[in-house]
Amino acid sequence: MKRRSELSASMFACCVALTAFFGCRQAEMSVSDRADRASRHYAAAMAELQAGRIDSAIKGFQDVVHAEPGNGNAHFQLAALLEDVKKDYLGAMIHYRLYCLIRPESDKAAVALDRIKGCETRYAVDAMTKAGVESKISAELEALRAEHRECGKKLAKVSDELAMANRKIASLEKTVEMKAKMLEKAKGIADDSSVAASPKKSLRPTDAQLLDDDDDGGRRISSSEIKSLRAMLDEDERTAKPSSLSSAPSQDDSKEQQPKAATAWNTVDNPFMKKDDRKEQKRTIPETYTVEEGDTLMRISAKFYGTNRKWRDIREANKTIISPDGRVRVGQVIKLP
Repeated sequence: MKRRSELSASMFACCVALTAFFGCRQAEMSVSDRADRASRHYAAAMAELQAGRIDSAIKGFQDVVHAEPGNGNAHFQLAALLEDVKKDYLGAMIHYRLYCLIRPESDKAAVALDRIKGCETRYAVDAMTKAGVESKISAELEALRAEHRECGKKLAKVSDELAMANRKIASLEKTVEMKAKMLEKAKGIADDSSVAASPKKSLRPTDAQLLDDDDDGGRRISSSEIKSLRAMLDEDERTAKPSSLSSAPSQDDSKEQQPKAATAWNTVDNPFMKKDDRKEQKRTIPETYTVEEGDTLMRISAKFYGTNRKWRDIREANKTIISPDGRVRVGQVIKLP
C-alpha cells in the first residue's frame, strides 16, 4: 500500500509540473501576442482591415514587419491577405514561414503550415498555366511574324508589277501620240483644200491611184494605158499652168487657146472612154449617175468631164455615201457636181 501511495504522489507531482510548464508557455505566448497587438503600427493596420480598406491594411502590415521583424501576428495577417486577396502565393508562403519561425509552438503555426502547402499547390498550377499561355502567345507571335514576312514579299511583287504596268502605259501613250500625229498628217495630205492652197505642191495621182478599180471589174489596166493617162495629165498641166518663162498671154490668146485644150483631150486616146461615151461627153452633165459595172470615180470623171482629175470633186460631193478611198459599188446613185 505504501508503494502504491508513493507512485500516486509521484504522478501527481509530474502532472502539476507539466501543467505549470504549459501554463507558463501559454502565458508567455499570450504575453507575446499582446505585445504584437500593442504595437501602434499593428493597431493602425488592423483598423484599416476592419474598415474594409484592404490595400491600406496590406501596406500597414508591410510597414509593421519592416519596422518590427519579430511581430509574428503581423506576418500571419499579411500572409493571409496576400493569399486570399492578392493571390500572391509566393509572398504568402514567405510570411507564413516567418511566422512559424517566430511562433513555432503557437496553435496558428499548424494552420500556417497547412496554408503553406495550399499555397505551394496553387503557385505550381499558376506557374504551369502561365507557361502554357506564354507558349501559346509565343506561337501566335511567330505565326504573325511569318504572315508579316509573306505580306512583305507579296507587296514587293505587286509593286514590281505596278511599276512594269506604268512603264507599259507610258510606252502605249507615246505610241498613241505618235500615231495621232501621223493620222493628222495623213488627213492634211488627203485634204484637197489644203493641197490646193499650197501653190508649190502639184497633186498628181500615183500609179496605184491610176490603177484604182473595183474588184468586181475583172479587168487589169496595162502599162500602155497608164502611159496614156500620164500623157493626158501632162497635157492638162501644160494647158492649165503656162511656163513661168513664157510671157503672159493676152485675152484674145487665152480665148483661142481654150478650144485647143478641149481638142487635145478629144485627140488623146483615153482608155477609160468608149467611142459612144466621147459623143455623150458633149451633152449636158446630168445631176446624178447610177454606177455601172467596171466604173470607178476616175472613169466617171473622164466620162462626163473629159478628165479623170475630177474624181476628187465627185468623191467630195458624195462623201456621205462614198468611202474615203473612193471606191463605188454597182447600182449606187451618185451626184455629179
